[in-house]
Amino acid sequence: MRAPTDKERKKGKYQTDFLLRKSDTSVLVKNIEFKRLCIITMRQLLAFLFLLVLFDINICSKYNIFIPIDQITVTTLLPNATYQVTVGNISTSATFLTFQAHSLHNVIYASTTEVPSTDTSMTGPSVGLVLYLDLHQVEVVWYVKNKETHAVSAQLTVMQYGNDINFPTPPVPGGCCLTSNLELDANIHIAWSNYFQSSVEFSQANVGVPHGILPKPVCSMTHALQFRLHYGLYIYYLPRFKNSESSYFEGIQKMMTVDGVRKYGTKVASYTNKFQGKVILSSIQGQGVVYNVIVTDPVANHSSAAYVPMVNFACTYDTTDHNQPSCTNILEPGFITMYVGLSILGFILCFSGHYYFKIEVFFFGGLTIGIPAFLIFSTSSNIFTDACIVLGFTFGGIGGGILFILWWLYGKVLPTMLIVAINFGYLFASCAFFIGPLGNMNVWSDNIAYGLTFTSAILLVPIFTIPFTRKLSLLATALWGSYLIMSLISYVSKSTLHLVVIYPLARTVFEDFNNNLIFLPYAMQDIIIIVLWVVLAIAGVITQHLLTRKDQRDFPECPAVLYAKRNIEFTPQEQQIPPIVDANERTPLLQDTR
Repeated sequence: MRAPTDKERKKGKYQTDFLLRKSDTSVLVKNIEFKRLCIITMRQLLAFLFLLVLFDINICSKYNIFIPIDQITVTTLLPNATYQVTVGNISTSATFLTFQAHSLHNVIYASTTEVPSTDTSMTGPSVGLVLYLDLHQVEVVWYVKNKETHAVSAQLTVMQYGNDINFPTPPVPGGCCLTSNLELDANIHIAWSNYFQSSVEFSQANVGVPHGILPKPVCSMTHALQFRLHYGLYIYYLPRFKNSESSYFEGIQKMMTVDGVRKYGTKVASYTNKFQGKVILSSIQGQGVVYNVIVTDPVANHSSAAYVPMVNFACTYDTTDHNQPSCTNILEPGFITMYVGLSILGFILCFSGHYYFKIEVFFFGGLTIGIPAFLIFSTSSNIFTDACIVLGFTFGGIGGGILFILWWLYGKVLPTMLIVAINFGYLFASCAFFIGPLGNMNVWSDNIAYGLTFTSAILLVPIFTIPFTRKLSLLATALWGSYLIMSLISYVSKSTLHLVVIYPLARTVFEDFNNNLIFLPYAMQDIIIIVLWVVLAIAGVITQHLLTRKDQRDFPECPAVLYAKRNIEFTPQEQQIPPIVDANERTPLLQDTR
């Protein structure tokens, strides 16, 4: 056999080295792949451990609370924590319970079962759940959770009904719920709110039955026992400028029981028969009001039960709620600018409106068109508030300019003062229907009756004041001017005086405003503002009388007539042609032309 040559030995060595290098590379790749798999496995293990820790924390965040029956408990709910609320010492004769949880924040989540469902749980700032009791049941458990990322204070209570021997079968609030996911819905819902009004809805109640009796009365839309029940709607206004948790909880406590509602609340409406539970109430943004309903069964010894109270501020602090305006911008810069400008104009009108008669004419002409234009643009379009204010002032300027031009050209005092008297009458009628109980009569739900009565009240002022034009001018400018001054104070202090002239106009714009129940709070600051308005008006009348008492005329002359007279006075004597007296056919056409 032939021995390999040097060339062949060299070639074989190279092949061996190549195979060795290839083997080392494959081993290196396998090592890298193994390390990568180890890293992925470690990450998955860490993720699993992290979820396990979270699961353990979630299990540990379940707290137990024991609250006595018919008593109020204020507690702090930790973020993302579930509370198991146990209620004991329930009377064996009680027929049903109402669970209530209240908070300033829209984060309370309550359920009657540990595993919540749509028909056993709900979320909101005021949550109420109703539960029928089984025979001999003396203890119940329900669950409350704070869904927010921070701790909140909550007020918890459980009310029992049917334990009174005199009223063993009280009606069940929300027992005939046909519009909600809950089978029993005793909650009062705010459907929507705007600057003027809020829509309040609640479900019909069902008649009560003795403890342990099954089945429960059936609810239907035609003939059912629940149609014999009577409903009373009550309201309670929270203290103004005190939107704190203490005042919030205190107001709810006062309106939680039947006796408390009747003691502290104001009854605004009564309903019977097939009432569908939809009410429109007047509202003021930022003014808290507590709503509650008492349902009474006239057949069962007039036994009564209360719904779950609900607080409405006519606005919301929840940025995700688009059914109500935001509470963070109640005092809008556009409105503040408008009221500041109107208060300056009101000061001029109040103390020197008749003295500067041109300003009076322009103002009342603008008032006739400006306010309706602003209200129409702001309520029937999507235009921003600042743009609506500009449009209102623009149309007001056009109306004032038209009346001013007519007076400038013709100088007719009587038609001008008639427009002034009508605006004065509008202010009088608005106050009559707004301040006091006159505007809350049920007859005003008929638009024809309301329109005829309101128009008659407006025309009363021109009928009795048009013969006294000077006194009418003094009173109208003083009252309207002082009203504009106090409107700025009323708006900034969240009072109600600035709404006096707006509500009658809002009735003509909003479709369902005729059903609005106008019950507004009259606190001490409202009375002070009204008294200051009257004092300013009296001071304005006296000041204007002193300024104009030496004038020979009650009203200034027409500017066009004055301009014509001045032209005649300044015409040269030689250009003035004397009038022809006793002219006949023999009188020369040219006289004194020497």
